[in-house]
Amino acid sequence: AAQGLRFNLGIEPEFYILKRDETGRLVPITRTRFQGPNACYDLNLSTESNAFLEPLAACLQELGWGLYSFDQECGRGQHEFDFGYTDALTMADRFTFLRFMIRKIAHGIGAEVTYMPKPFHDDFRNGAHFNMSLADLKTGRNLFQIGNAPRKSDRYAKRYGPPLSDLGYHFIAGVLKHAEAICAVACPSYNSYQGLISRGQLADFSWAPILVAWGDNNRSAMLRAPMNRQCVENRTVDMSCNPYLVAALTLGAGLEGIAQKLEPGDPVNQDIYQIPRREYRARGIRTLPPTLLHALEAFDADPLVADTFGSFRDIYFNHKMKVWELDFYEVSQEHR
Repeated sequence: AAQGLRFNLGIEPEFYILKRDETGRLVPITRTRFQGPNACYDLNLSTESNAFLEPLAACLQELGWGLYSFDQECGRGQHEFDFGYTDALTMADRFTFLRFMIRKIAHGIGAEVTYMPKPFHDDFRNGAHFNMSLADLKTGRNLFQIGNAPRKSDRYAKRYGPPLSDLGYHFIAGVLKHAEAICAVACPSYNSYQGLISRGQLADFSWAPILVAWGDNNRSAMLRAPMNRQCVENRTVDMSCNPYLVAALTLGAGLEGIAQKLEPGDPVNQDIYQIPRREYRARGIRTLPPTLLHALEAFDADPLVADTFGSFRDIYFNHKMKVWELDFYEVSQEHR
C-alpha cells in the first residue's frame, strides 16, 4: 500500500470427497469406477457427485464470491471450485472459510473431505494454485497488463511471448529467486513433497511442478504466465498451506524482484518430465526442494523470510522441524 499497490489473488482449491465402503476404506462418493489415467472433466463422475457439488455451488453463489466453474478434477473423487479473485487478505479469509464449509457440506451427505496434499500414491495431488497480480491502489488497474504499468514497457513480452508488463516479469524473477524458501510455506507438510513428483506410481504424468522455472503453459514448472490472463500462477502451493503466510512471503519476493529489476531468465516451455535430470541441471535449472527438510533449510537461510515474518520465522521453523522429525523417523508396520 505504501507503494500505491494492491496484491490481488485467486486460488484454485482441489480436494477429494470420499465415503467409507463396507470394509471401512475411504473411496470416491461416485458409483462409476473410472478406467483410465486421468479422470478430469468426466461427465459420469461429475453428475454422480451432484449431491455434494450442487449445495457447495449454491453456498458460493449466495456468498457472492463470483463462482464461475467447478469440475471433476484429475483424481478419482477429486474436485475443484474456481471463483473470482480479490485482494490477497480477503482471498486468504475466503480460502480458510471455504475449507470449513466444504467439510460441513461433505458431512451433511455422509462423506468426508481430505485436503491432504497427496492422499493416494497412485492418484493426483491436491493443489491450491495461486494466481497473483498487482493493481494500482487508486484505479484498480492490473499493472501486470501491458500498457497499465507506469512505464508502459513491454520489452520482456516481445522477447518471451506471454502478454505481461515488465513489472510482471520482474515479479516472476523475484519469486524464482526465493523459490525454495517460499516452498516451505506453500508446501508445509511432510506429505506435500510426496506430491511434487513427475509421475511416481501414477498411470500418467502428475502435472505437478518440479522445477524452479517459469513458462507459459508448462505444468512441470513452478510458475506460469498464462496466455489468457495477465497474472502469475504459482503451481507449487497445496491445500495444506496457510494462505496468509504464502501470500506474504510471495509478495515480499515479488516486490524485491520489482525493486531490483530482476530478470526472469528464459522460459521453460517444453515438457521437462521427458528430459533426464542431468540435462536440465546442465542448463542451470534448479529443482524444487525434494523434502520438507530441504525447504526448511532454505527458509531458515533466506534473509527475505526474516524481513517478512520477523520473529515468527523461528516459531514456524521450529514447529515444522518437529513435523519433519515426527513423520520422517516413523517406522510403519508395512516396513517391518
